[in-house]
Amino acid sequence: MLETAELISEFICLLYYKNKQTINYKGHCHRIVEELKHRADEHYDCALTLKKMSELYFMNEKYLGRLFLKQTGQTFHSYINMRRLKAAAELLENTDRSVIDISLECGFNSISYFNRIFLKKYGKTPAQYRKYTAKSR
Repeated sequence: MLETAELISEFICLLYYKNKQTINYKGHCHRIVEELKHRADEHYDCALTLKKMSELYFMNEKYLGRLFLKQTGQTFHSYINMRRLKAAAELLENTDRSVIDISLECGFNSISYFNRIFLKKYGKTPAQYRKYTAKSR
């Protein structure tokens, strides 16, 4: 058992030094943060949570959240919401789908939450935004 413990300890040290080298402090994001951003950009319509991502990458959820915040300046939840809102705004501008359908398609489970954060970001409700962008065309 002592030999096994020593092997595990050496393996952990190797992982630590390998991952330590992947962080570039010249303004570039850590590889995991880049992967999280990419996953959020591609799968914003799914139920992505930091907890699920931490399990996927075998990392501590709180550490991953702090790393994402430090590297991007925003929380993972905020990043996903901004991506969802961007997609919703594009759909509101270019389709005639209902606001409810768009909110669900973009990954929002609550229409009231969608309306509230859309208003906060764009200064208009989704319906007002659609009317405003239709007039601009």
